[in-house]
Amino acid sequence: MISRCLPAVVVLLFGLVLLNVGWTQEPTAIVKQKDQPDLDRRVAELEAQIGKLTKEVQGLRSRLELVAEKQGAKATKLSTDLIGTWTLAEAATPGTPSGVGSRLKFFTGTHWMITQPDPKTGEVVFHHGGRYTIAGDTLATSIDFANGSTASLIGNKHDFKIAVDGDTFKQTGINNPYTETWKRVK
Repeated sequence: MISRCLPAVVVLLFGLVLLNVGWTQEPTAIVKQKDQPDLDRRVAELEAQIGKLTKEVQGLRSRLELVAEKQGAKATKLSTDLIGTWTLAEAATPGTPSGVGSRLKFFTGTHWMITQPDPKTGEVVFHHGGRYTIAGDTLATSIDFANGSTASLIGNKHDFKIAVDGDTFKQTGINNPYTETWKRVK
């Protein structure tokens, strides 16, 4: 009689133990619950990182809006979308050597820079930049600094019609040949 009841008693006792420790799931769920503290800790870490990055982005946008206010302008979606690093995807005048895929353009909220390395050697072919403003969809740039190969451009100004669509930035030169398509560097 005891031998027939023993399996039922063991199952009953095992069930009571599981209930006492809060495990009511199937055995595979017990393994998952053992790992749960590690998963919970990792999720908390990721949420903290996301929160920190979100605050940084909000801070950058706030600073951009302050800079824009000081300049008498208001930050727009276009002006904030433009901020970042871009790589040349298409150009009416890609240069020699071609800058497609290697030329980089940077926008900070007040300044811009462009760098063209030689894709074979890594040496800088040209580098220049300066300040910029945006009015509507018109980007007005000035060249305030340059390396030796483009120093003759210092003092020049170029205007463009621009659009940012997700990770694509298009500029159409206004009275200049620099009609280009750029992709955001991630």
